Parts: sequence; C-alpha cells; structure tokens
Amino acid sequence: MFHKISINNYGSLIGFSNDQNQFTNSNAIIHGMNGSGKSQICTILHQIEQLKKNKILGPDTIKEEEKKILKLINSRISKESTSRIIDVQVDNYSVSFDLEKNKITENGVAPDMFVFNDDYVNETIGDFIKIHDQEIRIGQKNVLRDNLVRERQDKEKALRKVIEEIDKIVAESRVGSAYEGQARTERIISKENYLGKTNSGESHPDAKLQLSKLSNPPDLITSHHKYLFPSLTIDEKNKHFIDEITTRPYLEPKLNQEVYKSYLVVKKNFYEEGVSLFSQTKPVCPFCLTPKNENDQIIQELINYINSDYNENVKRLQSIIDLLYQGKNDLKTFISDWNSLLSIINEKARALSMNKQIVKIISNENYIDNCINLLKNKIDNMSETIAISDLDVFKSYEDYVKSVQDDYHEHKKFIDEINNKIEQISGLKRSLGEKIIKNQMYLLWENNALRDRYEELNKEIADIKTKIAEVSTVLSNNKIPDFFNQIIKILGISKYELSRESLLILKLENDFDISNEGYRISAGERKIIAFCYFLSEVLASAGSSADLMQKTIIIDDPVDSSDYDKFYSFISVIENFDNILIGIFKNNEIKFGQILIFTHSALLYERFINSNKLCYFLLQMDNNKTTIVKPKRKISLTTFSSYIKKITNYIKRMNCSNTKDIGNYIRRVLEIICSVENIDTNEIKNINSSSKLNALANHLSHESIERILDPLPITWEYIEACIELIEEIKQRMPYLYRSIVEKYFDNNEIEYYRKEYEKNFLLK
Repeated sequence: MFHKISINNYGSLIGFSNDQNQFTNSNAIIHGMNGSGKSQICTILHQIEQLKKNKILGPDTIKEEEKKILKLINSRISKESTSRIIDVQVDNYSVSFDLEKNKITENGVAPDMFVFNDDYVNETIGDFIKIHDQEIRIGQKNVLRDNLVRERQDKEKALRKVIEEIDKIVAESRVGSAYEGQARTERIISKENYLGKTNSGESHPDAKLQLSKLSNPPDLITSHHKYLFPSLTIDEKNKHFIDEITTRPYLEPKLNQEVYKSYLVVKKNFYEEGVSLFSQTKPVCPFCLTPKNENDQIIQELINYINSDYNENVKRLQSIIDLLYQGKNDLKTFISDWNSLLSIINEKARALSMNKQIVKIISNENYIDNCINLLKNKIDNMSETIAISDLDVFKSYEDYVKSVQDDYHEHKKFIDEINNKIEQISGLKRSLGEKIIKNQMYLLWENNALRDRYEELNKEIADIKTKIAEVSTVLSNNKIPDFFNQIIKILGISKYELSRESLLILKLENDFDISNEGYRISAGERKIIAFCYFLSEVLASAGSSADLMQKTIIIDDPVDSSDYDKFYSFISVIENFDNILIGIFKNNEIKFGQILIFTHSALLYERFINSNKLCYFLLQMDNNKTTIVKPKRKISLTTFSSYIKKITNYIKRMNCSNTKDIGNYIRRVLEIICSVENIDTNEIKNINSSSKLNALANHLSHESIERILDPLPITWEYIEACIELIEEIKQRMPYLYRSIVEKYFDNNEIEYYRKEYEKNFLLK
C-alpha cells in the first residue's frame, strides 16, 4: 500500500503531489476528465512496476528493458519544462529518469503494486478465438518467453536491415555494371542469385578493358530497303514485235468516199451482215444485191481496209513508247534517290575503317531516248523499213540498264558488308557486356558477409521461434487458472474457462456451429476477461493470504461507453472483493490491501462515492498542471441533464425509435435516483408492479453480464416507461420535476403528454 505520490516533469504532471490529500489504507476512486493526467499517473506507475519485475532478469536484459522504458517516457516528457529529468516518489521509494544520460536511478524499495490499463489488456489477451480448436492463449507473461519474443523481434529487425543492405549492394552492383535497367542485368544481378548456395556469376576480369577498346558502331543501314530497282527491261514478246514491224513496210489503207456512202451508210445492220461479204459461198453482195466480182476495185478496197492491221500495229508501237517514257522517269527518280544515300554509306564505311568507297550511278537518258525516237520514226513512216543495224539502240539500252543494275547490286553488297561489320562489333559488345554483368554478379556473390549474416539471422530466428513454441505452454504460475475460473464464474460469465495450459476455452452448445463464421471477442468482454486474469495474477503472486494486505491494485479507466453492459460486473467485483477473497481462500479474516481506481466515468464515480465504500478524490487541470483535491462534499459530475433531455425529447417526439438506447438512459436515471436516495443497492423500491418502468427497474441487478436488457416487447411501450419515469421524479424529487417542466416541456405538465400518448397509441 502507498499513501503519497509525487511526479515532476511528466506530461501535465509538473510538481504534482498529493501531500495535502494523501491516500488512506482504504480503497479510493479518483475522477479526472480526459486530459487531466490520470492515465499519465498510471503509466508512470506501470513503468515502476516493470522496473521491479525486471530485477529477476540478467544484467544485459535489464539494460535493454530500461532503454525501452526511457524511450517511452521520453515520448511523453513535459513540454512546459526545460529539464530532461523526471522524478517520481511513492512513499519512501524514489526513482529518477535522466533522459540526458539515459539513466535510471532508484532509491528505496518499490511498493508491491499492480497496474491494470489498456497496455495490460493488449499484452494479455488476443483479438480472436481460433475456431478450429475454439481456444486462445492469454496471460503469457513469464520472463523467458517475453525475452525470447523481444529477442526474436530484435533479430527480425536486424534481418530487415540486412535485407535492405543486400538490396543496396545489388542495386550498386547493377549500377557498377553500366547496364542498369536492362532486363538481363536484373535477371543476372539479383538478390535471389546473391543468396544462392552457388555463385551464378562468372569471372571475366578483362571484359571491361576489352570493351573500352571497342568504339561504338554506327546504326545499321536500313533506309535502302525502301528503294527498289524499277522494271526497265523490254519483254521478249515486245522485242519480237519490234524486230518484225521495223523491218516490214505497212501501207495505210484508203477507203473511197463512194464506197463509204454505199456500204456504210445505207444499211443499219452493216456490222452484223458485213462479215459475210467475203464468204466464198455468197454470190452477191448482201448490201446492194449486185453480183460479186473478184476484180471489183471498190470491193477490194473495202476488203483491204477491213483486213488491214495497220492501226493495231501503230497502237502497239505507241504503248511500247509509253512504257519507255515511264521507265525513263522511274530510272531517273531511282538514281536520284539512291545517290542521295551514298554519302551516308561512305561515311559509315569510313567510321568502320573500311577502305572501299562507292561512287554515284550515272544517269544517261540518251539510251532510252534513242529507242523512243526510233519507234516514233517508224510510226511516222510505216511504209518504210528500218535497217537491222539501227536496232542496236535497243541492245545499248539494255546494256545501260544492266550496268546501272550492276552498280545498284554492288552498292547493296557493300551495304551488307557494312551492316555485317556493325553486327559483328555490336555482337561482340553485347557479349562483353554480358560478361561484365556476370563478372559483377561473381564479385557480388564473393562478398559473402551479408549473405552469411542473413543465413545466420534466419537460423537464429527459427531457433527462437521453436523455443517460444516450447515455453509458451508453460505457465508462470499454476495457481492462475484456478483463481481465474473462480473469479469469472462469480461475475456470471459461464461460457469461458482457463485451462492448465493457459488456454482460454470457449464452451459452445453442440447445436451452435460457428466453424465457418469466426468469433471475435467484444471490447467489453476483452477488458473484463483481462481484468479477471489481472486479479488472478495478483492473487497468485502472494505467498500467503497475509501477503495480500501489502499489495496495491491501480486501475485506469476500467469501463467506458463501449462496454457499458460490463459496468455492474466491475462494480460488483470492487464492492465485494473481500467477499470474493473469502470465498476463494476459505478464510473469513482475509483482507486485501488497497485498490485505487482512476476513471473519467462520472456515473462510476458517483456510484462508489455514494456507496460510502471508497474514498474519493478529483484530478483537475490548473494552468496546464494536474492537481489532486479531496472534495468537501459529495458532488454530482454526471451529465444528468443530458439523460433527462434525451428522455423528454423521446416523449415529445413519440416516434418509438432507438428503444435500446432509451432503455439504457432510463436505467441510468434510475441508478442516479438510487444514489440520491442513498439506497445501497441496485434495487429501486415502491414502483407500480404493473408499470413499464418496473419492467426496466427489475433488470437493474445485472446478475449476469450476458443478459440482454430489453424487457419491453412493444416498442411504443418505451414511451410510456419514459412518462412513468418523469412521474416518479415528480413524486420523489419535486424540485427537479419543476425544472424539467420549465426547461424541456415548455411549461407543459407530464399529464399533457400522458394524454397525448393515450390518444396516439391506446385509443386507436
């Protein structure tokens, strides 16, 4: 037990002391709003508790634990002070946390105290129950396991740093290869290859030197592919035609005007019947019906005209001329475009130290023009022949085309030689580049310090995990399960029990299968289970029942809005703790030392101070500093008016919503009425047994924390329960009732709302 506490330079605790308001040997409740410093007091006391527990550890472990404590405290040092030293005194024990020197100095013997706060809850119980075996493990606080867990965490942290260093040297090695960002570099120089059992790289120490002697080759020549040699040759059929037509005369047939008029104009079907004119079987002309005479000059002229191929030959000659003109233009364009490439080709040849150079293709249009002129002359003089020797112009033309084509093919061959040399140099550079990359990987793997450390840490972590699994089945104190199971049953929670292996068992009915759903422990259950385990640890730490007289329990915010259904269970434990101990130890003389409760719950505070079983104090903020005072009289801190406002609004709206919430507000107001009337029980008497309010009042006992408090089957009955509550206040607390009428009912009496209720719900 302790009576005096002083804390300086920690958060809002600057010169904080309760010298003027010391704790007595009895239990006490200390109320403080959020930010008043209550959690800071509990945290610093928890660190003192940890210092005491650390005494059983080895020197190195103690030093590491003290570093963690100093780090936590350093994060919360007061911003109002320039000092880096936090001083704490509890009765005759004092401790100084020097954050400048990272040193903790203690004097005296720390009190035998145990702190229950959110940190304890988080450390003690997990979030989930494993469905496959329906159990979770809690309360593993033995020193060996804690040390192993911390050691594993340190090793894992060191491993992460080693991995970061490996990633760093891999990245540096990629950069050193000068081929960073290439797919082959990432494939060859990788963390996986570095961590491999064998070296996947290759030693090529001269590769960089060899590469430095090679100049960068120019780009391949590809633009020549778009220039195709035009088709300029005269095919054999046309050659034969030229040979034949130029050496033979062709007379242009003449058609007499008289014949034209007689035979072409008179008959409409001339073209259809004219073909039979020359048939040997026809004795007369089909047009004029005159006897046909072989020697008839007029008819012969018509025959000659129709049989003549003069015009067809002229037309074919002209088509050959047109082809030659087209070839002339195509060749001219090709030679011009092709010659524009020669400077690039020769420049790349010089860059590759090739002695050969190529010259431009000479364009000579005369060869084509000579052929064209010869054919034109024949058209103009079809009746004349052309000497065979004159036809040599076509051979000259073909020889010229062949010479140009030969130059073109020679150029292409030279381009292929250039590209082949570029490919050879590029291939050699690629090969040397890959050798350089593999050499970098070879050198990286040979630097085995980080790989050895990586393997060492992984082995150490695996060994530690094995040890953790082994020691996790060992309880720090085999009395804890017995204490836990007795305490949790006293609280009425029958679905949990703690096994000898520190496994929390969830007992389920056979017909309730949750194997596919999972089960999360609620926030309220989590805290109440952890609280049961906390009390079990406290009891198990005592060598005898007499030792309990010297122990102090410090509790920080045991209940909050998230677990209001556990409110009365907690109250029951605190108010009846000595009776619980008597039941557990079977000793009517047993007493517990001291319980200090720090809370921001005004309802909890009022409940305890009005039960006359606890001393009470207030934590207040004064100029950003926490002070503690002992009120001269019992005062109400509950926001009672907010409950009244919600209840009166519910009456005025009459919309039957939020019945569960309004039921809780009714019960809270009934509890406060109990406190005002100094009724040391959860029962409120003299309420009409048939009323809706009585149905709610009968559930104030909270014998089991698992009970669902919703006794009214019809939702609008909650409106009547609210009306009945105000009617009870009118009877029991008339001054409060007058205030309610004025503030919340616009000066309407409760009877007015009773009539409105009956009209809306009972008279329909």
